[in-house]
Amino acid sequence: MLNSKNYLKMSTNLFIFLASGLVFVLLSFSSYSQPCPSETDVSELTSYSWRGTHCEGIRKGEVAQTRSSPFRLISLSTGRIPKDNNNKIELTVFGSNPEQLKLKIESFRPKYEFGHFTSSNFKNSPYRFSISTNILKQAKVPPESLRFLAWEGVNSNDIKYFPVIHHNYSSTTYEIIWLTEHKADIDRFEIRSTSNQLVYSCVNNVTSYRANNEVICRWNAKKTPAGNYTIEINGKQFPYKRPDQPIERKIPFFHDPQWLKK
Repeated sequence: MLNSKNYLKMSTNLFIFLASGLVFVLLSFSSYSQPCPSETDVSELTSYSWRGTHCEGIRKGEVAQTRSSPFRLISLSTGRIPKDNNNKIELTVFGSNPEQLKLKIESFRPKYEFGHFTSSNFKNSPYRFSISTNILKQAKVPPESLRFLAWEGVNSNDIKYFPVIHHNYSSTTYEIIWLTEHKADIDRFEIRSTSNQLVYSCVNNVTSYRANNEVICRWNAKKTPAGNYTIEINGKQFPYKRPDQPIERKIPFFHDPQWLKK
């Protein structure tokens, strides 16, 4: 039979054990939840979950960085995932520095975000991985609505982009997509070499786009030599009840025709 002293000692030890276990669980949960955005990162509540390798979920609000960029590049990849896609999305990124490589996958109609894949997801180059589409189906997000963007660099001055290659889609064509928050007129959308020579022009005349619409260029690059290139786009945005805003963007990227299907 336990006396009061022994009972008190056992109770104290049990409390310490339980408290230690609780701290461990909280720390473990925190480390796995860290890649998902906090409520301070978005304008409204979100529904994100940690999927073991990445953060994924419905984006009800807009990320602050997104809201500050009314005209931005959202995809550089080999076309879109087809509607009859199987249960996995197979991707490859031919980056050069796994410590700096980032990959973002998202949909804007409806709003869905996979979050950023970072160096912890990339071990060897080329970086190959697959993503299950089961969660997409549950959230009623069509695979063809996904947009893919991969880049390396610590700050905006040294960022370089790399096309995301889909293994579900046989293509010799890159799809370059910008998103404009406001109505916009685009008068120049080009691919240029490092010597500033014109490689491909995406528009021949001024083209108008409605607000919250995509500006798309499809470029067959199979016969273009490997090397560094620049996506250049110029135009004007027309924010509602605000002064017109010029559009001037230059995006450096690396291309290799061997990445594209014959």
